[in-house]
Amino acid sequence: MLANHIQTSLHLVKYRPDEVKALYDIIVECGQDMFLRFGLSHWHPPYPFDVMQRNAARMDVYGVHHGDELIGTFTTGAGDRKYNHELWSDDSMIPLYLYKLAIRPIYQGRGWGRWCIEQIENMATNRQYRAIRFDVIASHLGLRSFFKELEYSERGTRFVSDYYGVKWEVAFFEKVVSHSSISQIDQQASICG
Repeated sequence: MLANHIQTSLHLVKYRPDEVKALYDIIVECGQDMFLRFGLSHWHPPYPFDVMQRNAARMDVYGVHHGDELIGTFTTGAGDRKYNHELWSDDSMIPLYLYKLAIRPIYQGRGWGRWCIEQIENMATNRQYRAIRFDVIASHLGLRSFFKELEYSERGTRFVSDYYGVKWEVAFFEKVVSHSSISQIDQQASICG
């Protein structure tokens, strides 16, 4: 029953660089929440606002809406292949990279993050990408477990610097996607451009 409710009530809207302030506020809110609940400070303070604006100019930055309410955000793009080639199962595959998936704390635990991942997988499949890749902060064990449940392979950890020069250990995840299997949710989801 929850899946049917999610299919009919959630939709994505692609945001332009001049529209991303509300999405950035979600990143700020989630960063504060992770800091208070888990002691994680990788989004506290968040990355600079102008970075999100630049990302919206060169990648796809989405708002996740429940009816008229903005409840989350994520960014996808072809990526800059900034990570070491030996991390991935097959570096010749063209990947879709996922960045900054965030669901407002009051909406977490309802399956909406999972819905976002399904939409991202469908985007990758429809756009002929062969893999989805991203990283998460290594000390966020709950998030790592979440992605493993969704059949993402953890490909290793590395220390990387953030926008402020602070080094963080991140875990890299990958999922190879099939072009022949398109989810029913994609057929019912509304993705506005």
